[in-house]
Amino acid sequence: MIIVIPWAGTVQGDTEDSEKVRVERPKVCPACGYDRLIFWGGRFRFATSKEEDIRLYVRRVKCRDCGETHTLSPDFLFYRRVFLAELIVQALSLRFLENGSVRAVAKHLRISRSTIFRWVKRFAALAESHYRRLSYLYHTHFPGAPPPPVSGNFPSAFLNLARRFFLLQTSQTKQGGSGFASWLSLYSGGYLLS
Repeated sequence: MIIVIPWAGTVQGDTEDSEKVRVERPKVCPACGYDRLIFWGGRFRFATSKEEDIRLYVRRVKCRDCGETHTLSPDFLFYRRVFLAELIVQALSLRFLENGSVRAVAKHLRISRSTIFRWVKRFAALAESHYRRLSYLYHTHFPGAPPPPVSGNFPSAFLNLARRFFLLQTSQTKQGGSGFASWLSLYSGGYLLS
């Protein structure tokens, strides 16, 4: 299981820098709720932007109660995805908010069509459940119901609602902090496409 954490280092950090990034130990185990997690080594994780490949050292924690091991994943990555979350969110936004074709999005981002197609297909399959969960959260934090999706178009409705929620949250907390893609990674626990 992964736990997405805000990353204090740079995205393009080299291996030595990523090993030195201080991460806060999560307060509770997501599997059992026990409040005693210990750092339990780590592993190298690879990611890619359009310009370069990135090698990161990500920490692991282990629950002293249930024995479950969790990987502390940086907020600029999604679970089992090599590309940075920012690129994936940009591709989804171009496809669903600007009605770009998969071919046009792939050409614009210089990523293979098959990769873009897999992201789009997976996100479209999960968009309704993401939308329903986010609309519930939106309603509990801000009065008033979120706008319903137009003709069942959940992918674009989710992205619009997520951006609206992100902007409202960041304006209320007065934090510039992380970007929209990192916020989506934190919101979904890294599982936006899984």
